Order: sequence, then structure tokens, then C-alpha cells
Amino acid sequence: MITSESTFKHREQGKVWTLPVVLAFGTRSHKLEQSGVISHQPNHCEYKVLGYRNPKAGEWFLSGAIVGAYQSNYDLNHKFIVVEPTTKRKMVTTSCYVEL
Repeated sequence: MITSESTFKHREQGKVWTLPVVLAFGTRSHKLEQSGVISHQPNHCEYKVLGYRNPKAGEWFLSGAIVGAYQSNYDLNHKFIVVEPTTKRKMVTTSCYVEL
């Protein structure tokens, strides 16, 4: 079981980051049939780190005080940790994830 507190250390270019094992990659929108309300649910995934560099359009990068994954709409000029989602996870409670 992976808990929400599960982290790992990523080392690159003389820097060290403590990153969560599972991240919310953007949000998925889907329409609720009965009410017509749009619900935003994060797409929780494990991921692999591609490097610390300038993200290109369409790539996912990590940012924020509480780390989250964002997709770049265009090439960025600043360096970020670039990641790629791998295994999707479903959040069962606020503190653990299970494989879909």
C-alpha cells in the first residue's frame, strides 16, 4: 500500500528534492448525468522523472509549495522537474492509494 506520506529522494545536477510517490496530474472533468454539474477530480498517478530542464509544450512538470503536476501549453523558459505519469491510482482514503 502507498500512503499519501510516501516520498522518495530525487538527485540531479547537485540538487536533492523530496518528492511524493503519487501526484495529482491536473484535473479530469466529467459531467454528472443527473445534475449537469461539472466535477473536477484529480488524476492520481505514480510517475517517472525525465529530468530537471525546461519543459516543452505538452510535457508535465512539477511546481508549487504543495507539489503538483501541471501540463505545459507551450515551451517554458524556466527549469522544472519534468515528469511522465505511469501507473494510475485511485484514492481510497485521504491517506492511501490503490492500483486501478
